[in-house]
Amino acid sequence: MDLGKITETTLELSCPEAARLFIEQGMSMKMEEITLAPFEVNWIIGNEDDRFYDFLMELRDNITHQIESLSAIDGNALNRIYTIAFDMHHEILRDNLKDARDLLHGFAIGDMADGSTDYMFYPMEIMDKVIAYNICPQITDFNHKDLRKIIKYYFKCFDKLTDVEARTFYSSNYEIMSQEISDLEEKYKSYYIYYLYEMLMSAYEDYHILRVIMLGNMYLQIYRVLDMVAWLMAREQGVKYDTASQAALLSNLERRMRHNLSITDGIMERIRREFLSERE
Repeated sequence: MDLGKITETTLELSCPEAARLFIEQGMSMKMEEITLAPFEVNWIIGNEDDRFYDFLMELRDNITHQIESLSAIDGNALNRIYTIAFDMHHEILRDNLKDARDLLHGFAIGDMADGSTDYMFYPMEIMDKVIAYNICPQITDFNHKDLRKIIKYYFKCFDKLTDVEARTFYSSNYEIMSQEISDLEEKYKSYYIYYLYEMLMSAYEDYHILRVIMLGNMYLQIYRVLDMVAWLMAREQGVKYDTASQAALLSNLERRMRHNLSITDGIMERIRREFLSERE
């Protein structure tokens, strides 16, 4: 991504090898500053709003550092990140960048202050629709067939549950899963940090930080749930949900979920109609 002042380059988790390294190393993403000869980039942002550029850089550093210090990135943390993004978005649209920065300086995510074990941000029925109508269509046996199997098992586990029952089902199984897979919560925190490093500066193009956060919250929720579903499916089959299997899910999900513009736009439209419209 060419931002004018700098060009940011990252590994893509849609790449199986990058996904494997991510799963095996279990480390949060860091940017390293280096000097290279000019090279061709795929994404060029032509904005020259230095004030907003500096604000986005500060926002990304602030949020990622706070996430790193959390014991878990639960639904409460995601809701606080959404709330600050929502408030900042409206200040930015009014060109009140000073007020947006004041909000940032007073922002604290906190760490599961109420002792909740609810890891979800979106209502489960909205996530059901995203998976069923945005991600799943046109997946064939020759196109992410393993992801199709996991999604089919997801509906076997969750299809007849209410929102409360589905959240409880996830939380109870997550506790067992976390005992079998070490540093599970660090993986989800690292994934969200990776996403913010990759995508938050894209708001430099259209000033829409709320869109970035809304999509990121959905991607994380889907990843968490399908990761647990893949683990449950492996247990039923009597096989180990090893790092190779975890990396394969992440790589396939990233290719299908994030690296397809029509799917991304469809997910955001569903969020706008079925989530934002209820909150505004």
